[in-house]
Amino acid sequence: DLALEKVNVQRNYLPGSCELDNADTVALTVRNVGDMTENSIPVSLTINGGSPVFQNFTETLLPGESIDLILDGGIDISPNEQIDITAWVASFDDQNPTNDTLQLPGFRLNDLLVDFEADEDISGWSQESVMGTNTWELIEDADLSYSGDFCYGIRTDQGTNDDYLYSPCLHLEANTCYTISFYYRSRFSTENLDVFLATDPVHTAVMDTLVELPNFNSNEYLFQESVFNVETTGDYYLTWHTDGPQSGRYWIYIDNITIYENDLGPEATIDYAILDREVAFTSETSNTTYILWDFGDGNTSSEPNPSHTYMDEGTYTVTFTASNDCNQIIIEEQITIDCPVEASFTFSMPDDPNVVEFITDSEASGYLWDFDTDDISFLQNPVYTYTVIGDYNVQLTTMNGCGIDSITQTVTILEIGFEELSAEGTVAVFPNPVTDQLQIRNKIHSNLMIQLKDITGKILETGVLHATEELILDVHKLSSGVYLLEISNGHQVINRKFIKK
Repeated sequence: DLALEKVNVQRNYLPGSCELDNADTVALTVRNVGDMTENSIPVSLTINGGSPVFQNFTETLLPGESIDLILDGGIDISPNEQIDITAWVASFDDQNPTNDTLQLPGFRLNDLLVDFEADEDISGWSQESVMGTNTWELIEDADLSYSGDFCYGIRTDQGTNDDYLYSPCLHLEANTCYTISFYYRSRFSTENLDVFLATDPVHTAVMDTLVELPNFNSNEYLFQESVFNVETTGDYYLTWHTDGPQSGRYWIYIDNITIYENDLGPEATIDYAILDREVAFTSETSNTTYILWDFGDGNTSSEPNPSHTYMDEGTYTVTFTASNDCNQIIIEEQITIDCPVEASFTFSMPDDPNVVEFITDSEASGYLWDFDTDDISFLQNPVYTYTVIGDYNVQLTTMNGCGIDSITQTVTILEIGFEELSAEGTVAVFPNPVTDQLQIRNKIHSNLMIQLKDITGKILETGVLHATEELILDVHKLSSGVYLLEISNGHQVINRKFIKK
């Protein structure tokens, strides 16, 4: 019964660099867990489910013994490529297939995983003691390790210390996100621990701080994880550091260190909507801790969904930056602010010679029509009935966030058709201006609906004016200003203005 105990892709470095070359060999550890001597060890390996790489080793393996084998030929693994590796060993008369296979899902050669065990190559780890009598050392004690038999530790109770532990050289790429994780603990004492990046395994080359653990007293292992990146592609060293005298300090241990490339870079999309000179910006982000909008006119915002008003028309380059502790992305959009304020309209009398339909194609947020009578309208395309023959200078005023514009055209009424509701003959409104009570007298034999509005069109009061009757409105509580009475018979509407003193 052959059991596959370990699979290790062997690392090859480019000359004079810490950058990994493609791997072409895989080391495997096979143990004979049966009770018969094996003289043939068939080993197979697949990458991403492809064709197996097979090699039969004619080695003698006694019961209870293990052997290290090197599988080569047909293997080409890129350091940056994430792959799935499956390896297995199987003899013809193997009675226990459950221990034949090992899988390495999501394997990336550039990732570093180390727990300091005896079968690992830790020759690249180094120590530096700047002050004190002790330094970091490899500890063999299963009771003190997070897993296995080994961990790294330092005794810190021998006076002032300043000690560094350096990882092997790592080649890191700019604009790439990395995660470092490890387990740490103290031993019946309060300790401090920092993790840095360094360009050389010496304390004078220490640069960025990745982890700060200023005060911990756990006596059991704690997990720490941090995301980082580097600005410049190159070779770096991860550095664990502790220093300073402190009463009761005793030991620090670290174990199970992992450094791997992750996909935690920020992601973002942006959108915007333009209304006149005001632009509403929106963003959807993930893995983001910092946002900055640059509106292209010297103004910025750190809000995720800001609104911004441009003072001038033109084309602006808007820059959106999203970042986290690892990386940043930049999105640029060009927006054009074109905010014409131009009033224009046409009119016609399609049905009755005194009923005028006004139409404007002006794009505006507000409209004000003055029909050269006492009546006005806020509709975009109103219909108005004149009751007297003559020439009327009709003015349209349009307004938006960019300003106001007006245009006046002459409407000529040559004859008057049948009129059910007119401004002159329907109601009488007096006194005007008014101080306390406004009298409204219905002159026709139909009920009318009355609405009192302020100059913005807000309805303040409603009522019914019965046929040939009079309605008195108490207006003494109204603020001084101009108000409107909207009078309707159900299918026609007229407006009358009055002034409250």
